[in-house]
Amino acid sequence: MLHDSPWRGAFYVTGGGSLLLSNLLSVPGASRTVLDARVPYAEAALEDVLGTKPEQACSSLAARMLAMKAYSNACALDDGPNLFGLGVTASLATNRAKRGQLRAHVALQTASRTQVSEICFPNSQLRAAQERELTEIALQKLGIGLGLTADALNPNTDHALVASNDVQALLQDEPRYIGEPGSIFLPGAFNPLHDGHRRMKELAEEICNNQCQYELCVRNFDKPHLDFIELEQRRLQLSDEDCVITNVPRFSDKARLLVPDGGATFVLGIDTLKRIADASYYGNAEQMRASIQTMSERSDKLLVFGRVGGDMEFATLGDVELPDELSRLCHGFTEKQFRMDISSTAIRRQARTN
Repeated sequence: MLHDSPWRGAFYVTGGGSLLLSNLLSVPGASRTVLDARVPYAEAALEDVLGTKPEQACSSLAARMLAMKAYSNACALDDGPNLFGLGVTASLATNRAKRGQLRAHVALQTASRTQVSEICFPNSQLRAAQERELTEIALQKLGIGLGLTADALNPNTDHALVASNDVQALLQDEPRYIGEPGSIFLPGAFNPLHDGHRRMKELAEEICNNQCQYELCVRNFDKPHLDFIELEQRRLQLSDEDCVITNVPRFSDKARLLVPDGGATFVLGIDTLKRIADASYYGNAEQMRASIQTMSERSDKLLVFGRVGGDMEFATLGDVELPDELSRLCHGFTEKQFRMDISSTAIRRQARTN
């Protein structure tokens, strides 16, 4: 059924669930469907594929990140309209004892849909039986998500979101935004939004005597793009008037997109400023210099807040060496003006344990 359809896609499977690839590739006509297939089994391999280490390797989020990465790769390999990415993460029976529920997550990403399913297995079930069941369920969920079968999703184990047209457009290459942009923005992942973000926004509004908006970008420089479920979860934390959503990760592109006539102001932490001054963030030093020069010519500004670094020392603007042209765009805050030692990672970790 899948091989006879117009759909083509990439499959990223983290070891458990590899029988799915074997079954797909053993059927005549597989080349009409499978554009790419990868098995990032080791933790380092998974991190290499995703560009970041997932906080939980076997999770809904990790499966969705794999599906988005697979979808993006499918789009790079094929310019057709019916493309998808499938991601599978699994914790199955093995030759050592495992804590917790044996389970798997199957995620699908298309141009319009994000879908994820959780499958739980009895701890007494043999590995071979788990692999067969996971393969069967993954193909079923894929067929449902692609509209190849009339079967329905299970609301207890499945979550699917079909994005609106304006949100779907954010995954395309053309620069786009959603919202009513002003001129002052606090870019961030907001995973989650916390008091540090809120205080930075308040201080920026006091300094500029104008509204500051959160800017949430769906396209990351070195990580998978945000899927539609993840975008919706983060968007719900922000009011429409306080937020703009974009698909451009570089600050010079954000400035041109949101404030075409120049004079954009960005509110950011010292770690983000370091990335702006890092040539690897752009690909090479020439692109970095061109980006900084563009912001300088537009009279864009950067309001820079300090934070604790990996050495547990609090760093401010004065502690960072910058190109002169970038330094002239920056206004810094002292430790006395702002210090909030809040970690988004720690907040997420605490939320998982509660």
